[in-house]
Amino acid sequence: SPINKKYHQQQSNILDSSEVTHTTKPDVTHSSLVECHMKANPLIFTSSDNIIQITLRHDLAPLASSAFLDLVNAKYYDRVFIFRVLTGFIAQWGFRPQWDNSILTPKHRTEISDVVVEGKSLSNIRGTIAFAGGSTVQVFVNLGDNRRLDKEGQRPFGTITMDGMAVADHLYTGHKDGEGQIATIKEGEDAVKVKFPKMAQIEKCGVVQKFTKSKDLRPIREV
Repeated sequence: SPINKKYHQQQSNILDSSEVTHTTKPDVTHSSLVECHMKANPLIFTSSDNIIQITLRHDLAPLASSAFLDLVNAKYYDRVFIFRVLTGFIAQWGFRPQWDNSILTPKHRTEISDVVVEGKSLSNIRGTIAFAGGSTVQVFVNLGDNRRLDKEGQRPFGTITMDGMAVADHLYTGHKDGEGQIATIKEGEDAVKVKFPKMAQIEKCGVVQKFTKSKDLRPIREV
């Protein structure tokens, strides 16, 4: 089908590019495809088609990828701000001042740590996504080569398509750490619009494809 061909082409693009040097390609029996749609903001994006597409690698990081998938399905990342964007380093999101923690499973209340297999587990290179250190809900996309983070146990659980990285590269990087981003998010969306008008916001995230053992792609739902 067209959507299958589109997906496989996107995965071929990112895995064959110089950005991702891992030799292990996605096992289609152990992967899911998630799309996070950016909220329209003419101060950041010139196009309305701004989607960060994430391939979850259940085969390489089963605990972290399933934990992220649970949060997506619980709509945890809907309307969160990408509050930390550092040039050539990371883009981070996942802070929510008000959330019913009872929705989260026990795996989100303890450290998420998959077994690392040298030569196979993903490294923190450009185009990968991982949980932030010490957090079981906040995640970051690597905008550059951050393999030094591997030693800190922050191994990625997925990869971003090249189109998704093009969106990530357009996120505003003018805000430095410690300028009051978290405190402002606690005040509400209106406060963020006033103090940080160029801070990107995710409108919604959702699962669009899931792979089965029969190696067929099955649409889950519209995002």
